[in-house]
Amino acid sequence: MRPESIDRLLSRDAALNSDGIKKPSILLVDDQQSYLDTTKESLEDDGYEVTTASDGETAIKIASEKKFDLVLLDIVMNRVNDAGLKVKEGLDGVCPDTPVILVTAHVGEPYSIEDLQVSHDPYSVVNKGDTYIAVRAAVKRCIDHQNLLQFYASREGFAKLGQNLASVLHETSNGQQVIYGAATLIERISDDPRTLKFIRKIMEESQRQIELVKRLKKIGKTEYSTRDFDVNAFIEDNAGILLTSKGKGVSVVKDYDPEIPKVSGDQTYLTGVILNLIDNALDAVQGIKNPQVTLSTSHDPQFVYFRVGDNGPGINPVILEQIFNPYVTTKKDGAGIGLSYSKMHVEGHGGTLTAVNKPDGGVLMTVKLPYKPA
Repeated sequence: MRPESIDRLLSRDAALNSDGIKKPSILLVDDQQSYLDTTKESLEDDGYEVTTASDGETAIKIASEKKFDLVLLDIVMNRVNDAGLKVKEGLDGVCPDTPVILVTAHVGEPYSIEDLQVSHDPYSVVNKGDTYIAVRAAVKRCIDHQNLLQFYASREGFAKLGQNLASVLHETSNGQQVIYGAATLIERISDDPRTLKFIRKIMEESQRQIELVKRLKKIGKTEYSTRDFDVNAFIEDNAGILLTSKGKGVSVVKDYDPEIPKVSGDQTYLTGVILNLIDNALDAVQGIKNPQVTLSTSHDPQFVYFRVGDNGPGINPVILEQIFNPYVTTKKDGAGIGLSYSKMHVEGHGGTLTAVNKPDGGVLMTVKLPYKPA
């Protein structure tokens, strides 16, 4: 009898993956329900996504429909000594690239650990024993090895990406030059104050993008061109158009510190940080009742603080711990680059970027930057 239907297992796993971060996934195959339950709980506590199967047919069916990072397979199933090995043959047919760890409690019997380690990779056979330490250690070792292989494989991808970067930057720069030129022509012939305001903002942003492209060409040599600026005015200026274009129906609460000191920083990069945080907050409140975004500033004797809050659903605590890592995202169509980019440049200015779930719901992002007291 199956512990859960295949359809239910697969739909549940899909929901887990929709959070925006992929946990290492394990298919656990054993005919003892108590062992399945206990080991599943233990591995999930270690941060793995675990799917269980109590027979070989179910295991092969699941593995043919979903890719796993690892299979934990009991050798003796339904009192048949080599049942697990036959299941492994079936698994090798549907998922040949997925590593399989053979699990057994047999010592000195047919298909014992010693026998299996002669005919298989000794590191792919583990003793159930009386505890789960050996199993958990074997899983960690295997997943770490897989991650290492993926890392080296990704180097080739990054090399190809680097080869295309120069041409991408060149085309981006050319495109921005065209936008800037067209905006300049419109500025010359327009006498409408509102139109001129937005055209000049387009010109300003195009210039920022052109400057950013120039700096990106110096890969690995990020240099900040700093000058003093008013934090409140800087935030208000950059937030204005984004809130106008994307914040329709969103209540925006502003609480700026009137005594906040000036900060020395590179506005080219810090503009990207501000826009990214506000854009994320606006995304978080889409589709909820009474959406609200808060913008606030404050300072203490050493630092100024800029905070962006929302009253959205918040971030899964597991995701929150890794939210500033590259490629971690809560958006279905997100790349997971924005927050890692923002954190890198805030820290490049000697500051910090943090994220917390608010007690009353939503997320609060805080940028902390140092300043020199007058």
